[in-house]
Amino acid sequence: MGGDGAIGLGITGLSEHDSLILRSLLSILELNQSQRWELVDAAHCDILLMAVGHPAFGATAALAANQRPVLVGFGECEDEPARKVFMLPSPLRSRSLLTVLDRARAALAGVADQVDAESVVVAPPPVAAAAAPPVVPVASSQAPLLSEHWPARYQLSSSQARLAVDREAGTALVSGDKGDLFNLLRAFVSGRCQPEAVARSLDWSNATPLSDLLWPAAAAGLVLHPEGIDRYRQAALQLRRWPGRAALQCHSGYGRLCAALSRRAMPVQALVAHTGVAEEVAWPFVAAAEVQGLLQIVDMPAPAPDAAPQEPEERRQKAGIFQRIRQRLGLGKERE
Repeated sequence: MGGDGAIGLGITGLSEHDSLILRSLLSILELNQSQRWELVDAAHCDILLMAVGHPAFGATAALAANQRPVLVGFGECEDEPARKVFMLPSPLRSRSLLTVLDRARAALAGVADQVDAESVVVAPPPVAAAAAPPVVPVASSQAPLLSEHWPARYQLSSSQARLAVDREAGTALVSGDKGDLFNLLRAFVSGRCQPEAVARSLDWSNATPLSDLLWPAAAAGLVLHPEGIDRYRQAALQLRRWPGRAALQCHSGYGRLCAALSRRAMPVQALVAHTGVAEEVAWPFVAAAEVQGLLQIVDMPAPAPDAAPQEPEERRQKAGIFQRIRQRLGLGKERE
């Protein structure tokens, strides 16, 4: 297990070459995201990266479901055990490594039921096909933090963090570090953490605006303000300006989403296919960006109609013009 909030990553069966590349990629990733990764002994890690050719891979994969450490297989394997764990293809690429580590981290946070590990083999993103709009993840029972389903004052709590919410005042009290708050919000999204009544003696003098939780909540898959998001389901979106640095640090995929939407307008489904960022990450990002006025809807130009075929007389006239030009330039002789 890593120290100072770092997630411990153990490796087993990787070649010296792959281990060196992995260390280099982890160093680069830490520069672009708030999550720290620390290579530790495989016996005390949070996430175990094991080569599929290792003799123990089959037995480890068969017992990996809902177990700690979270198992990630490295390489190509079609056996049944490999279909039940996260798979990282070889050779190592920063994009595929980042995607798999994000999903393994979510499983580590206790939300493995939100991730279908059988479909987590990373491959080039498919072209978005026409389909029904996805369901926007909101929270347990589709009720966001400000929903009237909950008491006027309530709290979410775990052994590491607590979030107390005053719906009427739009304020919150937060205890715990960013990682613990993320885990708490993910538990709320998955329905494993339900609101509780707060003590009347709770001191709200240090409460902060709930809007401060906009981006941390989005990173956990929670849409604080789902109203109005429907108009974005089929629209082409473009970014007016980037969110602040603190928002970008909430999720490693936000930089890719911002970069793509800054270059050109596209619908969310095309954005997902273009960046490889999962829909459950992209939609809360869009909702949070909409609240802050960072998005604009762009009218996509209609395809130009095919030009009408020229009439024979029109073609003859143009041919005559070109023939006269050629004669003046001395490039051709007048036909007899």
